[in-house]
This record gives sequence, structure tokens and C-alpha cells, in this order.
Amino acid sequence: MDATAALEKIKSQMKSVNVEKAIPLDIDLGNLTAYDMNPLDLEKITNSETKEDCLKEVARDNVQLLFNQLFQLPTSLTASSVLAHLPAAKTILPREKPLPKIKAKTRWEKFAQAKGIVKRKKTRMVFDEETEEYKPRYGYKSKVNESMDDWAIEIPNNADPYEDPVAKLRAEKKSRVEKNKKQQRRNAEEMTKKDISEKLTKMTTSGKKNALLDAIAVSRKSTASAGKFVRPVSGEKKSKLFKTKNAQ
Repeated sequence: MDATAALEKIKSQMKSVNVEKAIPLDIDLGNLTAYDMNPLDLEKITNSETKEDCLKEVARDNVQLLFNQLFQLPTSLTASSVLAHLPAAKTILPREKPLPKIKAKTRWEKFAQAKGIVKRKKTRMVFDEETEEYKPRYGYKSKVNESMDDWAIEIPNNADPYEDPVAKLRAEKKSRVEKNKKQQRRNAEEMTKKDISEKLTKMTTSGKKNALLDAIAVSRKSTASAGKFVRPVSGEKKSKLFKTKNAQ
């Protein structure tokens, strides 16, 4: 078999890239999806022997139409591949999770906003001129913590000669840690109080609504017909007041 015959045999086994549908597909290239509204062949889809092949054929044709649209998009060449520029998505997909709640501001954030203080991001590493190395600004292996491990600590002239400088440094660090934890607990408590206040406000609003409905029910029963001929208010539900039990 020559090469031409082999190529013709391969071509005969391959399906055409030109696919025709009675109802054109709704293609959303932004989400790489295609929606096929054409009805399936009822005879093939209900037959267990031909059902799988029928679904595969429909899926193949739809994917082919999607790829035909993709190859018509503008492209850009990179060092490793060719990239297609997808348009904006047409289908708006719902969120999997609800929107995150707005985080309550801490006291410092409120103060900074009131005073117009802009937070400037500091670098994590700082240069230590003594060791000529970069060290973390805070935390493990920082210069502040390493000062406690020094074998010699410089004492100013006005310091108490009987005071332990190492114990003083440890006490100052412990005080800073406790202060930081206290501020964190205070901020957490304020956020919790705010959440509780919002819930109570909602409950109070709901209670006012129920009280108003009860007042409407009382006024309805105050008429001569005991509210029989009074038209209901729009959106009004049946009140639980004035319910009578059936006679036994």
C-alpha cells in the first residue's frame, strides 16, 4: 500500500470539522461552554445499545463547533506556545459561597482614618549594621529578640546598678506581648458586640412588625361585623389573635 492510499484511508476514518446543526449552538467562549438546544434522537437515546454512541457523537460535534470558534479568535505568540485571547463571558455564574462580611475596624484603624494617617508598608527584613546582615524586623531571629541573648548588655549611666538588665528585657518583652494580646481580645469583643447589636436590631424590627399586625387584627375585630367585611391589607397574614376553638 502506497502512502497516498494510506492517507486516504486515514482521512476516510476521520470526521469532518464542518458540523451542521438545525439549531445553532449558543457558544460562550468566555466560559468555554456551548449550549445545544437541538433535540436528541429519541430512538437512539432510549436504546441501551446505541445510547452511549449517540451521546459521544453529539458531544464530539459540539466540541468541534466550540473549537472552530476558538480558532477564529485573535492570538498572540509566546516563547512556548500560541495563546488565544478569550472574550468576556456572556453567562453570569452564581457564587459558590456568600459574599464575605465587612470586617469591623479596630480602634487603631478608626483613629488612623479620623486623623488621616496612611499606613505605609514596611519591609520585612532590615539591615543590621553590627552584623552586616539582613534580619527580620520582628519575631524569630529579629534584632529585638537577639538582644536578650547577648552575653554583654550595655547599661546607661543613670541605670540602677543593682537591677538585672536581662530580667528587665524579659519583663519588657512579656509586657509587650500581654499588651498585644489584650488589644486583640478587646478588638474581638468589640466585633462580637457589634454582631450582637445588629442581630438585636433585626429582632426588634421584626417584633415591631408583628406588633403592628396584631394592632391591625384588634382594630379589625372592633368593627360591628367583627372584621368580617373589612378588606385585608396588602401583604397581611392571618393573625393568631382571636382564634376560637371548635366546640366539642
